[in-house]
Amino acid sequence: VNAQGLSNRALHNYLLMLYAQSSLPGSEEKLLKFISNPQAAFDLKYALRLCTKESQHRACVHIYGMMTLWEEAVELALSFDTELAKENANKAPDRELRKRLWLQIAKHVIDEDNDISKSIKILEESNRLLKIEDILPLFPDFAVIDAFKTEICASLEDYNQKIQGLKAEMEEYTEASEALSEQISDLKRRAVVMDPAAPCEGCSRPAAARAFALFPCGHALHQDCLFEEVTPHLSEAARAHVARLAEEVERLAG
Repeated sequence: VNAQGLSNRALHNYLLMLYAQSSLPGSEEKLLKFISNPQAAFDLKYALRLCTKESQHRACVHIYGMMTLWEEAVELALSFDTELAKENANKAPDRELRKRLWLQIAKHVIDEDNDISKSIKILEESNRLLKIEDILPLFPDFAVIDAFKTEICASLEDYNQKIQGLKAEMEEYTEASEALSEQISDLKRRAVVMDPAAPCEGCSRPAAARAFALFPCGHALHQDCLFEEVTPHLSEAARAHVARLAEEVERLAG
């Protein structure tokens, strides 16, 4: 069908049914190869119903993946192939979803095998999405804590590094805040001597002729000239706020 370039959905659905219902050796592999072909034009919902009815579990897991139903894919895969469940968990695009799926796998391994070494291996296989503190609550109360000593120490070391990093950031912010406060205090105490004939940087007329703002750099701008210079670069809300301030200054000056 694919070799002939036939894309009729009914034909593909029929071929899918033949593969799903076949009991010949290698039929499962042929079914999986068919549904994995990007050129296959079968109906996904029909394929899922059919493969579920025919107990084609691997095919169902693959179809769930094609439908981006990763939770369903992992849950079904865990019933017969843990490795297949891991493969599908890693395919989930969202990090938080992948973590939930790996936690589901870890719970299954602990419940089924109660094997601490396998459970610890899950931490590595999850690409460190899971940490020891995520899976510890899944173990029975009588689990030997000594078996987790290495992972617990690594987790504590990781937390310690994060705490030290946050502490360093807080110190940097504190220093920056103190430096800014000192600069503001210096500006408040600073006096600027201005030539009475100094021009406005906006209109070049004498700045002292009307209300003006004098900056620490020594430049002066009339209040209205400053407003004209600043407002084009402000948002609508900021422009309205500046206009209200200008009106208030004018009212107080008048």
